[in-house]
Amino acid sequence: MRLGADHRRRRADRDRTQPNLELTATPPVVISLTSHPARYAHLHKTLRGLVRIDYPALTIDAFLPSPPPRRLERLAERNPQLNISLVDRDFGPATKYLYALEKYRDRLIAVCDDDHTYTSRWLHTLVARKGMAVRSLALTTTSGLRTGLRS
Repeated sequence: MRLGADHRRRRADRDRTQPNLELTATPPVVISLTSHPARYAHLHKTLRGLVRIDYPALTIDAFLPSPPPRRLERLAERNPQLNISLVDRDFGPATKYLYALEKYRDRLIAVCDDDHTYTSRWLHTLVARKGMAVRSLALTTTSGLRTGLRS
């Protein structure tokens, strides 16, 4: 298949603007997620995928409204980058944002869902493509929001 000159030129322009997915610097990142007891039975699948991400400065924090099953505690014991944080108040899906922004002010924060699996390159792609831009917006928004996270 032959490509026209215009198509080749557009492809070359696009390729020049695509970020290099190989990171030269690895900023510290927290992957934040939340769940609820009805989903705890399958949460280990998501967490197992996340702990397999090979990223040098990675913390994974699952903010949960009630104690998790023993299976999840064992997974956290075997993987030092995984924290399970019990929270006093459940803000629904916003829980993964609000508690992470409060706890990890010095890091980039990536959020994920509790019912998906993620590839080992997912985080690298987000960081390389500057997918973390939401952090500054969320900090600005939550700075005036009183959530009861800090007394």
